[in-house]
Amino acid sequence: MSEGTTPPQIPPPDTTKTQPPDKNLRNPLRFVGYTVGPTPSVKSTPMKKGAKPGGDSEQVMEDLEEITSAQIDGYRASGIEGLVEHIFPDDVLPCPLEEIYEHISKPRGKYFPKKQKWHMCPELRVPSNNGDQEERFAKFLRLLADNIATFVSTTYGHTIPRRDVSAEFATQGVPGGPENTGHRPDLVFFEKGAERTWENAVGCWEVKSNNNHKLRRHARCQLTTRAFMIYESQDDRRFVPGVSILGYDVIFHIIDRAGEVASATFNMRSDPRQFLRLVVGFMFCGRDNLGFDPMFTRLPDGTSCVTIQGKVYTLHQNVHRGHTLRGRGTACWRATCEGVTYAIKDYWTDRTRASVEADLLEKAKGMQGVPKLVEHDIITFQGKEDTTGLVRKILDNPRYREQWEMFDIRVHRRLVMTPFALPIYYFRTKKELIKGFMDCIQAHKDLLEKAKILHRDISIKNIMLEEYTEGGRTFRRGLLIDLDYATDYPEPKHRQPAKAARTGTTPFMAIDLLEDATLPHKPEWDLESFLYVLIWICVFYIGPCDRAKRIDIKETELKTWVEGDFTSIWKAKMSCMRLDPIWKLLVKDFNPYFNEIKPCIDEWRGLCNNPGLAPTHDRVLAVLQNAYDKLPDDEEPFIDPEPVAANPPAGTSTGSLGALRATPKRTRDTETRDFFGVNRREDVVHGGKRARKDKSGNAYYSEQLSEQLFQSGGESSYPASLGSFVPTDAEEGSASSSSASASVEPVQPLRRTRRKSMPSLKVRDSKESGGS
Repeated sequence: MSEGTTPPQIPPPDTTKTQPPDKNLRNPLRFVGYTVGPTPSVKSTPMKKGAKPGGDSEQVMEDLEEITSAQIDGYRASGIEGLVEHIFPDDVLPCPLEEIYEHISKPRGKYFPKKQKWHMCPELRVPSNNGDQEERFAKFLRLLADNIATFVSTTYGHTIPRRDVSAEFATQGVPGGPENTGHRPDLVFFEKGAERTWENAVGCWEVKSNNNHKLRRHARCQLTTRAFMIYESQDDRRFVPGVSILGYDVIFHIIDRAGEVASATFNMRSDPRQFLRLVVGFMFCGRDNLGFDPMFTRLPDGTSCVTIQGKVYTLHQNVHRGHTLRGRGTACWRATCEGVTYAIKDYWTDRTRASVEADLLEKAKGMQGVPKLVEHDIITFQGKEDTTGLVRKILDNPRYREQWEMFDIRVHRRLVMTPFALPIYYFRTKKELIKGFMDCIQAHKDLLEKAKILHRDISIKNIMLEEYTEGGRTFRRGLLIDLDYATDYPEPKHRQPAKAARTGTTPFMAIDLLEDATLPHKPEWDLESFLYVLIWICVFYIGPCDRAKRIDIKETELKTWVEGDFTSIWKAKMSCMRLDPIWKLLVKDFNPYFNEIKPCIDEWRGLCNNPGLAPTHDRVLAVLQNAYDKLPDDEEPFIDPEPVAANPPAGTSTGSLGALRATPKRTRDTETRDFFGVNRREDVVHGGKRARKDKSGNAYYSEQLSEQLFQSGGESSYPASLGSFVPTDAEEGSASSSSASASVEPVQPLRRTRRKSMPSLKVRDSKESGGS
């Protein structure tokens, strides 16, 4: 085995068993719908529809295979000769392949050259009956691998651990990962002794009885979905390998953040060396060669760590994962190093982009209301810059030039930032809400005027609240995050367009952007987006501290902001904002808690509707300042007007891939925890404190929110939320991307545990889905 590769590992068994939160809860982020790109100009990246706007929002999925295929379609390179040798060259195998072949093709060996048959291999052209074919084929692979391991041990005097392959999930879903998805891969490879969950899956094979078009396409779609499940469940994947077994025909697949590369079809009987290389690669090669990132390590207790610029960071919590295959693939963690808490962001950027977030953060260094960049790491793999081009190096061959050119090359980056903050919807009072908007708009102004940076991607998930201390007292202020789609302003006239599609969040996009995507982005469009975020909060939140409302978006006037094509959304939003009768219908959807800020919103709307005078930062800030001054410093205790059901409704499901529907009433037994880990019941909010009457009705307690959410390291039993780096995933590609989540589960060391239900989204037009 070559130096520099990570050998197969045996992860410690996962002893942490956390209950996934109930999927059927109030969650306004699940209604954001499709996403579109932040204003591209003619020289900018074209605008495309994406999908999932909130990292923790509920996508509505009629078919996960349809969604994942929509992300990859148009970005597949197939029929590539030499792909198996490219991924598993001789120098990463335990010994030369020819020696292994000579061994297994001897008399009484595992392969009969004259008959072109494999010993103990089942008749693969017979359809499976309840998983019987898959089990026979898995047994054949295990016996073949054991025979190879014995040969290597006898010949070279050292033992090589092999992985295991299981067919048990051909008839039942794999545990772990996104819950209730019901996906049953035919064969799954695991490290020997590892718990058999999605969190530990190395790769999947799909077994079909022949190589007709229907089954070949079905296997390809299934492997795309398996890759999605692995990306959703694992932090350390660079790419995911898979294999289609089509009778005796074989296709090798590599799925990464730029799409898919598939080998030319070969026959495992007539081309035994090629098949043997695949088996040896999956069973014995180092994890690096199977798509794992060697910068990630796991401690004996199961805690994950990542090395960035020579420093080891302990990952305590995954607070965002971009639910997509092709695109940035953003993942964010709460991490600590030497007792200090940091935000770590891992993502894949289009190499053709003129500006990257790290460069822009450097330009904004020292600016109030913007995250501070601590480290920026362009990842290297085996001494080379880690890009999706490493897998596609084989496409340099002139015969594949056309397929090569359709791929964007993505560079793997990591950022370490501070501070660690809260999403804006965790405001404690209306005054704090307005102040958070004022601070972020001021930060937007400073970025524009002092650093010549235009944000271009304002969404509910990149307006945050950070805590600070002044005069011995603790306060909160706004923090504007995610400069992934920011650009120099004014944008250079001759800038080359990026190949990858850029997306933004549809309901927060400016009217003029929806009308004409070719126009260069204007600062006032971002100010308009801030207004839409505030409107969104007023409709989908019933009060402070992440008090989301149980409501279907179809019951609100905002349904027209997320449904249909760009033209229909543009018409609907323009009518709503500019026609008083329709505007009044929208205002009726505002929750009573926000009555005091209705005049502010109406005045802000007037600024946006003035055809002869575009809104400016100062004008908007003046409107907000006026509202802020009129709001009381202390609010009356907020009582949740939506009572909690004493028992779960019969038949309530915590996971569904069906169409968008009204959310069932939340219950005491299944409710997720609120911002400080206490089940929402008869909650009463007093400014920064929350008191709750307990189940027996004879005890009260209160806890200070800031004490749990802003810590400098160590463990906590309370949830934390990402502040300085939650992306809007404007580029999260295709049929499943958009703004990121910052509301998370209780804090604990990051271990391979079951994840919450997989959000989903109905794909209406796969041709409009593209990556970014």
